[in-house]
Amino acid sequence: MAKHRYKIPELKDTSHFQLVFLVRSIPGVPYAIQNYMLALARSPFSLYLVLSLSIQSIFAAGMTSVPSMILDPTQRNLLILAGILTLLVIARVIFKLLGKRKA
Repeated sequence: MAKHRYKIPELKDTSHFQLVFLVRSIPGVPYAIQNYMLALARSPFSLYLVLSLSIQSIFAAGMTSVPSMILDPTQRNLLILAGILTLLVIARVIFKLLGKRKA
C-alpha cells in the first residue's frame, strides 16, 4: 500500500463502533477476512472483543433455541421468543443512548 501511496483513513470512535458492529453482525464473510479488515482499520481490541462476543452469543442463542420453537410451537416457546426480541430491543436502545452520551 505504501508503494502505491495509498493511506487508510483514520476513523472516529463512533465510526469504529459502527464498523465493528457491521462487520461482525453480517454473516457470510469469513472470520479471517473480518479480522483482517478490522485490524487494518485499527479498531480498538476491547471494543472488538466486547462486540464480537455479544454478537456471536446472540447468534448462538438463536441457533440453539429456534429449532426447538419450530418443532414444538406452544405458547411457552412464543413467550421465550418475545423475551429474546425484547432483550434485543433493549440492547439497541442502550447502545443508542451510549452513542449519544459519547457525542
